[in-house]
Amino acid sequence: MYLNVQIGNGNYQPQTRAKAGVEYTYNLSGNYQETRIYINGANHLSGIGNLAPMYPYAFDLRALAHIKTLDIGTDATGYVNTKFTELVLPNYAPLLERLNIKNCHSVAGTINLKNANNIREVDAEGTVITGISLPDYTNIQKLHLPSSVTALNLYGARFLDDFAIINSLGNTDYSNLFKLHVYDSDYSENVDWMSIAVAMLEKRSLETELSLLRLNVATIGDIQTLDPMNEFKTTLEAARGTLELGGTIHVTGSWSEVEKDTYEETWPALTLDVSEGTLQPKYKVVYKYDDYYDSDNNLVRGQEIKTLYIRRGEPVIDIWQYFDDETQEIVHMLDEMPSRASTVQNNYQFGLRSYNEYIELSGWKENGATEPISAGSPVLVNSNMIIETYFKVNTRTYPIKWYL
Repeated sequence: MYLNVQIGNGNYQPQTRAKAGVEYTYNLSGNYQETRIYINGANHLSGIGNLAPMYPYAFDLRALAHIKTLDIGTDATGYVNTKFTELVLPNYAPLLERLNIKNCHSVAGTINLKNANNIREVDAEGTVITGISLPDYTNIQKLHLPSSVTALNLYGARFLDDFAIINSLGNTDYSNLFKLHVYDSDYSENVDWMSIAVAMLEKRSLETELSLLRLNVATIGDIQTLDPMNEFKTTLEAARGTLELGGTIHVTGSWSEVEKDTYEETWPALTLDVSEGTLQPKYKVVYKYDDYYDSDNNLVRGQEIKTLYIRRGEPVIDIWQYFDDETQEIVHMLDEMPSRASTVQNNYQFGLRSYNEYIELSGWKENGATEPISAGSPVLVNSNMIIETYFKVNTRTYPIKWYL
C-alpha cells in the first residue's frame, strides 16, 4: 500500500510505498505548531507509535481496522493531557491488543471495545470515563480504570490477571462503582472479587447491582465475611437491586455448619469449599422485637432485627451496645436504638438506665422471659436461640392546671 501523511493544510510528506511488518518514521522539522494530522491509506496500519508527547485534542481512528496498539496516554511522571476530549475508535478492530489513554483527564463517557475481540490491555487511569464495553470471552489480561467508573460487566474474562480501579491519588477506590456483573471471570488469584464486593457494599447503596457468578478461585477467610451480604440482600431486592453469588468460594478461616447451610440456601448456585477452613461449632441467634398487644388489644408480632452466629458456649452479646475487649471501644451493631411508640397510657424505654446511661444487655431478654438479661449473669449459647427486646414500661402522667 502507499502511505500518505499530511500535516495540517499543507506540508505533505513524501508518499511512501509501505511494506507489511516494517516501521516507518516521519520527522517533523521546524517549530511544529500544527494540531491536525491526516494519514491516508492507513487501513492496514498496525500501530502509530506513542502519541502522548503530541498532547492530542482528539482522535478519529475509524479507518484503522487493523490497528494493534494505541498509546495516546502515558504514566510518565507529571504527564497530564486535559485537552484530549474525543476518541473515536474503529467500529470493528479485531486485532487491537492495547489501548492506553492514561492521564488524559478529559476523556469521558463509555469506551466501546465490544468488537475488539483481541484486546489484552486497557489502561484508562486518570480519565473520567464512567464505563467500558468489552467483548464476551475477551482475552483481556490487564484492565485499569478510573474511580469515575459506575458500572462494569465482565463476561468470560478468563485471562484477567491485573485489575484495578484507581482514584486521582493513586489509591484503590470503588466509591462510584454501583453496578458490577462478573460471570466466569475468576481464574486469577491476583484479582480478589470478594474483597471488591465487600468494598462496594460498604456504601450500602440501594442502587447496588452486584453479581459474581461462576466463581472459581475466590477466597475468603472467616465465613462471617458473607454475613453482611446475606443481611443486605433482602434490603437490596426490596429496592430492586441485585446481590447474587454463584460458583465456588473457598473458605480458609473459621466456619460452622449453620452458617454454611444458611449461605448456600440464600444463594443456591453457590458452593462453599471449607476443606481448608477450621470448623467451629456455632448456633444461630436471632434478635427480634418482642410480641406485644397494642391499645386495641391486637397482637403485634415483633420483627426480626439481626441474626448472629455465635460460637458454642460463648455469651449472648448486646447488638445495640457492647464493650469490645480487644479494641477497648464501645461497638454499635445497629444504626438506631430499638424503640416502641408511646401509647396514651404508657411510655416505653429500651432497657434500663444507671445515671441516665444505658446498661449493657438490659435491652434484651430470652424468648418468653419477663426480665432483661443481666451482664452479671451471662446467657450462654448452647443451641439456636431467640433474643427479644425488653422495654421498661413507664406510666404516662399529664399535668392538670386549675384556674380560679
